[in-house]
Amino acid sequence: MGEHCINIVGRRMKTMHTFKTTVKVLESIWDPIQHKAKCPKCSSNLTIIQAEPENQQNSLHTTYKTIIECDCCDFTVMTNSYTILGCVNDYDHRHVTIAGWTDTGSREVNTFEHLLDYELLKNLKKTGELVEFLIVNDHAVQIIG
Repeated sequence: MGEHCINIVGRRMKTMHTFKTTVKVLESIWDPIQHKAKCPKCSSNLTIIQAEPENQQNSLHTTYKTIIECDCCDFTVMTNSYTILGCVNDYDHRHVTIAGWTDTGSREVNTFEHLLDYELLKNLKKTGELVEFLIVNDHAVQIIG
């Protein structure tokens, strides 16, 4: 299996990091206490941009090239993301369990660390509403729809 590389753009030059290093950088942007993504350079808010789909033959989800960039400084990281259509099965302040379906229609139940509002999760669990969850680096970061 070849080494996976993802670009992390620095202030003056572009550097390549191994997948393992990139995961450590991505883990540093998730703030589990405030439930939001924060810039590791300046602690400002980050914007997540989902670009074109990736061609992955062995995946149950459509994976997208994703850019995460700071609203205030030059921090940018490229990674992959996907969405899950489902409902909240269980949740706490750190994890959410989503009962949903893959792009191919298979049933699945997954647990992720999350950056989602606790009251929103409480309401979604109560109503059983079907929504789309944006998953980035194995974190549920946004509810779409």
